[in-house]
Amino acid sequence: MTSSDRIIFTGSYETLEHAFVEEIRRLRRLDPLQPIIVVVISHLVSLYLARLLAERGIDHINIRFYTLDDLALEISRSLSKTDGYELIPDFADQAVTNAVMDDLSQKSYFKSVVHFPGFSSVVLATIGDLKDACLEPNQVKNVATSLSGSLKRKVRDLAEIWKGYQKVLTAQGWFDLQDAMRFACEGAGSWHELRKALRLLIYGFYDFNPLQRLFVESLMTSKPTTVFFPYEQDDTYTYALPARKWLVAQGLKEVVLKPVRSDSHPQISHLKDNLFKPGKAFGGKEASVRLISAPGEASEVRETVRLLLNECLAKAIPLHATAILLRRTHPYAHLYSELLTTLGLEPYLPAAETLADTPAGRCALLSLEVLEHDYLREKVIELAKFVEPHIRVRRGDTSLWERVSLEAGIMRGKDEWIERLTGFLDDDCPTTSTGSEEQAAIRDLLDFVRRLMDNLASVEKARTWSSNAQALVKLLRDFLGSPQDTDAETGLAEVTAQIEALGKLDGVSQPTSSRFKLAVEEILAASQIPRGRFGRTGPAIIGIMAARGLCFDAVVIPGLTDGYFPAHPSEDPILTDLDRIEINRTLTGTETDPLVLKTTSRYDEERLLFKIAVSSAKQALIVSYPRLDPYSMRERRPSPFVYATIGAIEGRKPTPETLSTAANLIHIPLSKIAPDDPVWSLSRNEFETALAVASLSTSRIRALVDYLSTTSLPRSIEAESQRWETRSLTPYDGVLISAAARQKLAANHSVSARAVAVTLLQDYARCPHFYFLKHILRIEPIPQPVDLTRIDRRLRGELLHSILYDFFTELAQKRGRPIRLKQSDWNLFESIALARFGQFEKTHPTGYRMIWELEKAQILEQLAVIFEETLFDDSYLPAYFELSWGYKDDTSQDETSFGEVSLRLGKQPLRLRGRIDRIDISEDGRLARIVDYKTGKARTKPDNFDGGRNLQIP
Repeated sequence: MTSSDRIIFTGSYETLEHAFVEEIRRLRRLDPLQPIIVVVISHLVSLYLARLLAERGIDHINIRFYTLDDLALEISRSLSKTDGYELIPDFADQAVTNAVMDDLSQKSYFKSVVHFPGFSSVVLATIGDLKDACLEPNQVKNVATSLSGSLKRKVRDLAEIWKGYQKVLTAQGWFDLQDAMRFACEGAGSWHELRKALRLLIYGFYDFNPLQRLFVESLMTSKPTTVFFPYEQDDTYTYALPARKWLVAQGLKEVVLKPVRSDSHPQISHLKDNLFKPGKAFGGKEASVRLISAPGEASEVRETVRLLLNECLAKAIPLHATAILLRRTHPYAHLYSELLTTLGLEPYLPAAETLADTPAGRCALLSLEVLEHDYLREKVIELAKFVEPHIRVRRGDTSLWERVSLEAGIMRGKDEWIERLTGFLDDDCPTTSTGSEEQAAIRDLLDFVRRLMDNLASVEKARTWSSNAQALVKLLRDFLGSPQDTDAETGLAEVTAQIEALGKLDGVSQPTSSRFKLAVEEILAASQIPRGRFGRTGPAIIGIMAARGLCFDAVVIPGLTDGYFPAHPSEDPILTDLDRIEINRTLTGTETDPLVLKTTSRYDEERLLFKIAVSSAKQALIVSYPRLDPYSMRERRPSPFVYATIGAIEGRKPTPETLSTAANLIHIPLSKIAPDDPVWSLSRNEFETALAVASLSTSRIRALVDYLSTTSLPRSIEAESQRWETRSLTPYDGVLISAAARQKLAANHSVSARAVAVTLLQDYARCPHFYFLKHILRIEPIPQPVDLTRIDRRLRGELLHSILYDFFTELAQKRGRPIRLKQSDWNLFESIALARFGQFEKTHPTGYRMIWELEKAQILEQLAVIFEETLFDDSYLPAYFELSWGYKDDTSQDETSFGEVSLRLGKQPLRLRGRIDRIDISEDGRLARIVDYKTGKARTKPDNFDGGRNLQIP
């Protein structure tokens, strides 16, 4: 080939874009129909360039765009290199790796960590790096013989894992993308599409790994090639220098493009020319570059969107010609998407959500979590609430399911769910005595739980990937309906198709429940769902890597803090950079080839990415950073790119002390809750607040009065004042100040108005507010069964009392009163206790099962002590049990009750009521003894009555 057949154009992306259009124009003049192969760095670039050609009036029929991976797959398939093989299914690579590592010997370097979550992903990433370096397993194993110490073992055993991985892939008839690229390298020159193409164009790449270099070289060898390479003569492009030198070494003639007449704003052009290098200050008056310093990410997102809309309106920029460029998606992608959607501006997101976020995906994952956590109450209720809109519930109110499951004391386990819910349906269950509505809700919940257990039983029994997948798909269709009958928004058809695809792993291994769950998570998370249309709807929210080679009228670059952009480099956990240097020296005698170093030159790439992102803006550029960490409220360190941006505009780089005084910097205070101009409000609250603030400065009292009378601000101010500006208790603390309320309270709940139990007085003595909440408002927390290790002390006391009452009343019915115990009565005592234990388990939380068994044994021991004491005490005999005194509507369990007891404390009358556990009578019937059962430990403090706050017998 002649030198004109192999050309490399170098310049900025803006210049390359112009050169690409002219090259296509030239080629179309030579032949308007002959194919042209264009290799691009991303699918977005292919869409962008195709539209650009159409806008310039250039026919782009038979211009075929490919990414490197797509082209490798196309060539390898068309040349029958992969006949009988298919691309490895999603998640199959991890399943293969896990299967290989399960067979590792006990002496393997990795044996102690192979079962750690995520380790298979780490191994796959390292194997990917080795493949990118054009290495083979045996080659790596041979390298290990030249190494020493632990590195020798590590590299040798890693090569064995890799060898096993490739062996399984071959046995299953699979190949991965790197295998496809190796196949394509061998036959790229004979690919018919390339042979009949007019020319090969390679656009936008600034680096290649060794495997990509081999592939590109095989393409260029067989076809005249033009490479459009982003490179300029300044330090910013240091990262791209090795790839440029390699291309020139392949015989490409470098043509340095002259800068084209830019349609960018003068200040943006000045920033592009002077970024990261000393220069002169921008001399123009009109600013198009803005820097925003906001308190946190939420404020940063809001203010950048506000300013973006301002710029679009002022410069007539359509929203579809704008972009928000992110170094990482979290946390900004969700924040921007939510705000723009709220404003009615549908953004473009290439991965707005995944199948894991769809209703069907959530249902699948929640179901597996229920199984993983052994039907943990919280997980079951979460799933029940999620699928409730899709299942037919006709009898009861599903909103009661949460409360019913709490009151039933359910923790986890299939048996516990069935036993306790069934127990709650008994006629004598106090919880269901409120009416049929609650009983209907319990029946609905019980039906749902049984239905769930039936479906998950099939998943539990499954022993293969396909049977697991079929069982889970059956569950989804049972709860969400068939794909034909279900709203498309549930994503049922797509989710079931992905899960069923896991059946292809049957020949690899038998899945454990945890690995099947992980596979479902991975395969659903990998299936991304785009939102909007690029360049057609609202602003594009995309990653900076995907935006390389694109241009927009307005660009926002958020998150300029150290650690986010530039991102901190991270080493490979298996082969560190020091390990890679040793391997490279053994292979090639150099430190950087063929294995890529993970940390070296990473900052150079981050700097280049920022230059590319800045250069993608034409009319407006907004960069921003959050000053404070939202969790610790500590000040964050601004990115060096913030200083570089200001330095390029002002001609000198600011210091941390002078950063806040930069001319183009907009400082958003933490206290700012609305824009200065109401016109730029993004919500009704902002608009009303902005109007009120403006009315203060212009003395428009009427507007301020209207604002205060129609918003919640006055109540907010009053609440804050009452909470923080006074040391006394206020209505916001529960104090009643209304005369009518206090009068009604005194009439209905005053101590003098009714008889009160001693325990109520004790609660009041300890805390009047607690007394108010518990005994007047009747507010009590429902215990979370999962938080209980053992039964509640109060419930334990009630259980013991009920056993004693049942025992003595049954004896009284048989023998009359008083009762003289016999040794043989213990059998009855024990049987009653066991029956009460069983009933209690069905209706109350018991905590951990093992501790509950110990608790029952302790209660039986305590009952045995009471039995023995009563058996051998001849002076007094049990006669009356659970008697009440002072209750108008007697609720005691015995037929005998007494009137209330009246006392006077000073001028205040006090009427007492209560219950007596047991009354024993002497043999002659002349004396009585009151027995009060105590289930806790005896207190031996000097002041057993706690200064009047404890009124019970110690």
